[in-house]
Amino acid sequence: MTFLALALLQAVPALGAIGPQAMPATGCAAFLWQTAPTPPQLIAMAGATPATLRVTLDDRPMILARTAARGDARFGLPAGTDYAGNDITATLELTITEASDLSDGARVPAGTLTVARKGSDTVVLPVAGLIGCRAARR
Repeated sequence: MTFLALALLQAVPALGAIGPQAMPATGCAAFLWQTAPTPPQLIAMAGATPATLRVTLDDRPMILARTAARGDARFGLPAGTDYAGNDITATLELTITEASDLSDGARVPAGTLTVARKGSDTVVLPVAGLIGCRAARR
């Protein structure tokens, strides 16, 4: 019975913290924290240029490439984005709101990150965060 429980735990993709991330050289990126359970952790970074998603899955950092986008793009980031790579697929759905107290960025008050591994279960996490943009040199 213990072996079955361990096998089931391994089948679910385990998202982990991605650690500190640098601003992109150009364009914008969304820095996303899980909103539950607590404490919050930085679990994903979605870049506008290049269009990638950084995550840590089963203790392995990886970068997934964008395969599709839906909805209006703000700050170079669509409302819905699909990513894939290494037998992993991910979907990111974001609500983006601009705020007068932020320059070169916006808030992500709500979103979901869905990650699936081929032949495995799917995990869906609520996320929130901030978008930061590299300011154009003046």
